[in-house]
Amino acid sequence: MFKTKILPLLARGVIRLFSATLRFSLQNTHYADEVHAKGQRVIFAFWHGRQFVLVWSHRNKGISIMTSLSEDGDLQTRILQGFGYHVVRGSSSRGGARATIAMMHKIEEGHDLAFAVDGPRGPAYEAKPGVAFLAARTNSVIIPVATAAQRYWRIRNTWDQYMLPKPFSNVAVRYGAPITVSETDDSEGKTKELEHALHKLTKELDEAIKRQ
Repeated sequence: MFKTKILPLLARGVIRLFSATLRFSLQNTHYADEVHAKGQRVIFAFWHGRQFVLVWSHRNKGISIMTSLSEDGDLQTRILQGFGYHVVRGSSSRGGARATIAMMHKIEEGHDLAFAVDGPRGPAYEAKPGVAFLAARTNSVIIPVATAAQRYWRIRNTWDQYMLPKPFSNVAVRYGAPITVSETDDSEGKTKELEHALHKLTKELDEAIKRQ
């Protein structure tokens, strides 16, 4: 009862209260609008250690996201479902093939997807090829997403060096230019293109928010 109902409820309450103190800036939102206008779906790609801001900024938009089959994944699933996300269970190391097929079905149903491209276990800030594969198979478009906070804590004993914004900080979400992937494209090359785009976007946003 505690782990399945009470703990997720408490966690959502903390995230809600915490996020309400943050001052959000969403930048380049027109990229996703342009993709949707063409009748395509978006795969949002971000770094695992910078996802806290995105949980709140993208809530209740019907986005589908993958969580692991671990006990931590159980808690994450219940938290995300409470914020209006559609959750598919699986990871690159366990249940991956079944979860990938399920994510394809979500796109067919009209959902956008979201992926921590260096998850679930890293290495940090190195993109994995799953997103490029999905984009090619579903005619979807990848949009890199960077987040930054003016003031934050860095949780250094985690593999992803998780970034948690401090209360009442300015935080920013910036979308990068869309990346298209066809079935004839080199998946590894497109993955490197995405990784480079995310690094560049993150660096630019970090520098911009420091000047505020």
